[in-house]
Amino acid sequence: MSDPRGQRATLRLFRFCLALAVMVVLGTWLASTLTEQQQAAQQANWQAQWRQLALQTQWLHGRWLNEHHASTLWIPARDGQPGSQIAMSATGWPQASPTDGERGCLQLWQQLQERVSGATSVQAAAEPQGCRYQLGETAWVYSWLDGNMTVVSAATGS
Repeated sequence: MSDPRGQRATLRLFRFCLALAVMVVLGTWLASTLTEQQQAAQQANWQAQWRQLALQTQWLHGRWLNEHHASTLWIPARDGQPGSQIAMSATGWPQASPTDGERGCLQLWQQLQERVSGATSVQAAAEPQGCRYQLGETAWVYSWLDGNMTVVSAATGS
C-alpha cells in the first residue's frame, strides 16, 4: 500500500493547484469585464459629447436664421458658465477663427459644450473648413460650411 501521508500531501497540492487555477480564471474574467465596462463608459461619454455638439450647432443655426444672418451670436450665461460670443460662418454654422488653428477649434469646442476654458480631454486640429476632434480612439470632423459632423477613424484619419 502507498503511504497515507504522501497521499494527503498529493491531495493538498492538487487542491491548492485547483484553487489557484479557479482564482486565475476568475481574475482574468473580472479583468476582461472591467475593460469592457470602461470601454462602454468611454463610448457613452463620446456619444453624449457628440450629441451635445450636434444640438448646440443646430440651435445656433436656428438662432442665426432668426437673427437675419448675423456674423456673431451671443451665447447667454447659463448654469454658472459665463456667456460668450461665437462667430458664425456665411452659411450660418458656428466657426472657429481660421487664423487660430488648434486653439480656435478648442475654444469652439468649449463654447459648444458650454464649458469654461480650461483642461479638456478632447484633442483638436484645424481643418480647411472646420475642426477635427478626437476623444480617445474616436474622431470626427465638424464642417462649418454645412454643420455636418463626420465620424472618422482615429487611426487612419479618414
